[in-house]
Amino acid sequence: MKVIKVCSNCGFPLLWTFLYDGAEYYCLNCQSSVGMMGAGDDVPATPELKAKHRVAKDVFRALRKHLLGGGNFTRGTCKKCRDGIDKYHGSHLTEKEKQQDKVADLFLDKLAGEK
Repeated sequence: MKVIKVCSNCGFPLLWTFLYDGAEYYCLNCQSSVGMMGAGDDVPATPELKAKHRVAKDVFRALRKHLLGGGNFTRGTCKKCRDGIDKYHGSHLTEKEKQQDKVADLFLDKLAGEK
């Protein structure tokens, strides 16, 4: 039987992401983020849950490129990151990146359901 990992708080399918430090899973519905060890609950993968997961994954993927999360990462398209000038991209963000992160966070807040 196929299973899908859902949020322990609200039962919504969890998304696999490395956006937040120490939290590989994220719930688009209640905005909880949890580490991979012991995260969520494995439940039977019903057609409804699989559809929710696909839609949530597509929505999150569209926003992900604008989210900064914890900021402990490097960006391959950034000259300062590639040249090793700063350890993390978060230490030299542009104003545009800060604004995009803010807007993307607002979208996540609007998408959140029950907490």
